[in-house]
Formats: sequence, C-alpha cells, structure tokens
Amino acid sequence: MELDYKSEDQIDGAGPIVFVATEGWVDLVAKGHAWADYVPFRHTDSVVYVTDYEYEDIVAFIVYRIESPHKASIQIGYTQPHARRKGVYGRLLVYFEEVLRDKGIRVYETIVSDTNKAMRSINDTREPVGVLSRKVLG
Repeated sequence: MELDYKSEDQIDGAGPIVFVATEGWVDLVAKGHAWADYVPFRHTDSVVYVTDYEYEDIVAFIVYRIESPHKASIQIGYTQPHARRKGVYGRLLVYFEEVLRDKGIRVYETIVSDTNKAMRSINDTREPVGVLSRKVLG
C-alpha cells in the first residue's frame, strides 16, 4: 500500500471525507461498536486521514474536536475493511499525535466501545465502555 497522510482543520473542507466518515459511522453502529443516538462529528471538527494510491480512496480517518488550546478528543476513528489488520490505523494514530503536537495540544481523549476489541487494543483502552481513555503526549 502506498499511503498519503493528510490533515484538515475542518471536516467540511476535506471533500469526500464527510461521506466516508458517515459511512464509517453507519458501519460502526451496525456492528454495535457505536451509539446510534450520538452525533459523531460537526462540520467544524478537524480530521486526519490517509489515502491509498492503489485504491484511490480514503482508507482510514480520525475526526477530532479541539476542546481547549491543549486538549482534543477523538470523535470517530475508522478504517475501511480492505485496509484493516495492516497497521494503517496505528500509523494514522502516530500521524494524528504529530499533528496535535504541532498545534500545541498535549492531551487527547477517546471513548471506545467495549465491543470493539481491535480498536481498544490500538488505542490502549482498557477502561469499561463510557469511560474516557486519556493520552498525554510527550
């Protein structure tokens, strides 16, 4: 896979990412990994994503919200099925942390459903569902 990492300050300025994020959300809800009554992102949220030249599409993304000058929260993270178990999301998470550091953000939080074991391991989330996982960046 030949990957290209990108960052946008507002999801509404990122073109097709809004559609891909919505499709990802529908998939997560269908699998019981997300809450159907939760709105996963706003048009003003930021996004990091990765495209694959082979598939010519967005293969993974993280939509996040800047909560304060030094804190962000992941609203939704998703990897397309054909790109799973290849380390794509893990590398995107590293890129995400670099973007946060460049913005002066030192802490981010996320909630991962207890049914989503793959994502819980990537995010090092062991707390029960509904409890925030917090990471302090070095």
